[in-house]
Amino acid sequence: MAVLLIVFWVLMLGLVARADADVMSVVVSNLGQPGLESTVPQPPVITTDRGGCANVFDADQANGVAECPAGTWPAPDAGWGPGVDVSAGDTLQLSFSSGVSAVTVAVTSQLPLGGLTDPSGVHHLNVNLLGPQPATPTSDPLVWSVAIPDPTLITRQAMGAPAPFSIVATDAQGSHDFALSVLSPRYDNEATHCGAPGHPMPQGCPIPTPPGLPLIGGPPPPTSRTRAAAQVVLEQVGRDQRSLLIGVLVSGCSIDPQAQASERSDHVQINATAIASLAGSLCAAPAHIPQLVVHFRGPLNGRHVTGVLKTIPASVAGLDAVRYKRMTTGRLFPVVPRTTGMWPVDAAAVLHNQRFRVTWRGIGPRGKLVIHQTPAPGQIAPNNRVTLTTH
Repeated sequence: MAVLLIVFWVLMLGLVARADADVMSVVVSNLGQPGLESTVPQPPVITTDRGGCANVFDADQANGVAECPAGTWPAPDAGWGPGVDVSAGDTLQLSFSSGVSAVTVAVTSQLPLGGLTDPSGVHHLNVNLLGPQPATPTSDPLVWSVAIPDPTLITRQAMGAPAPFSIVATDAQGSHDFALSVLSPRYDNEATHCGAPGHPMPQGCPIPTPPGLPLIGGPPPPTSRTRAAAQVVLEQVGRDQRSLLIGVLVSGCSIDPQAQASERSDHVQINATAIASLAGSLCAAPAHIPQLVVHFRGPLNGRHVTGVLKTIPASVAGLDAVRYKRMTTGRLFPVVPRTTGMWPVDAAAVLHNQRFRVTWRGIGPRGKLVIHQTPAPGQIAPNNRVTLTTH
């Protein structure tokens, strides 16, 4: 009898060990994109099978529609697995511990289960940011890939807040579920979260050097780059009307934006420059809008602002110029910029560029000065609508 019991427990332990060994895992690596790889890439992340549901976690499930057994997927705003930093145009490689015949992926927004009602009473539902869609197979049944589209909602919605990333892989035994998250942006140096991919020498970041050479910081020699004029976007006026927060529209590889103002009695001229990329070099990094503050000797007081763009190009609109307020749930909402004291046409351009709609009181857009705005600066606007009063 004792011998039989020993044999029984040996067999059971063997089955348990085999079951543990049979738990499928996936390793996710960000391969970047040609010409925009990270100098110091993020290490691959790994997670294991958590269930057998055939459905990825999509917007319907994030909004409360049960498609999988309870506990298969976490709530959209908590408990997701390791995060992968992404930029638009990246390719993710999925490497499974055993061969699979099909892979489906999805990324959703990260509102609480069922959505969120903002302070204005508008209810927002979760949405699909990617897919659901099949991953792309390779010649190896262990390895699949996922392309992050360009342009993509992911890089807006996952800015600083993890977005649920679900993977369902299928083999002869059934479905295998994996929970991860994606975040944006991806950095040139993922170890220090510094710089942008494609910047050979990111401003303020250590400059990579060959092994054995001392690390030297700072910008490249002035003779290697050319300072050129850059376009300006108005973002908001300062509290005392003696400054403007502006965005400088530059190419992805330009550095060191600068701006200065020339004042007249009826207008303010803003001139901006940035150091362009090396002569003859190619840059595939997207345009962006770094922010600067320009100061005046006297208050703006309705003076026209010249030398600026009234409309941000669609390729960059809202990516950097919009400021956000983080709710207790982690969700970001755009907040109203300050426009009081601006010429009405400039004020309207500021709001339109930041996705707000404008209604008028007083004289309207023909007025000389914005004297009041509702909601107040820094607040969330119901239905993204801002009312300007002019005289």
